[in-house]
Amino acid sequence: MSLTGFESAIVETVVVNQIFGNGMIGDYYESFGIKPITGKQSLMICQVHREGCGGDK
Repeated sequence: MSLTGFESAIVETVVVNQIFGNGMIGDYYESFGIKPITGKQSLMICQVHREGCGGDK
């Protein structure tokens, strides 16, 4: 799988958000101008990237 830097950053953010939620980690990403991604949005992005984030719920 080859992702661009931006895409891999999105996927990384999604994975982090799914694991840690949007607490301190979300604030950490916001300091870089990346908004925390929640629930339905993160699932949608994971499906787009075929990452299968969060297991098969």
